Amino acid sequence: MSRTVRGRGVTVELSRGSLTVSWPRSGVRAGPLTAEAHLAGEIVRSDQQAGSWRVETGDAYDRPGAWARWTSRDRRLRIAAHVPTDDDIVVVHCAYEA
Repeated sequence: MSRTVRGRGVTVELSRGSLTVSWPRSGVRAGPLTAEAHLAGEIVRSDQQAGSWRVETGDAYDRPGAWARWTSRDRRLRIAAHVPTDDDIVVVHCAYEA
């Protein structure tokens, strides 16, 4: 399943533990982007984990927009992306809780 979040200049497609960002006017596309943690020789990747996306409106960085947040089922691996309403800069954070 995928879901799409759009701003005026950017589109973000949310997939299983990953996201793809595109800027339609310029034809540029980045992704799929995933989170990856290296722990004691083990690699944990968001696109290989069960989890879910939650999308809600919310300001960030002095800009209105929406937050797309993915959390793994065990709540240890997280991705958060802020998609602005009137800008084309998407800010993405990844986190892992050991």
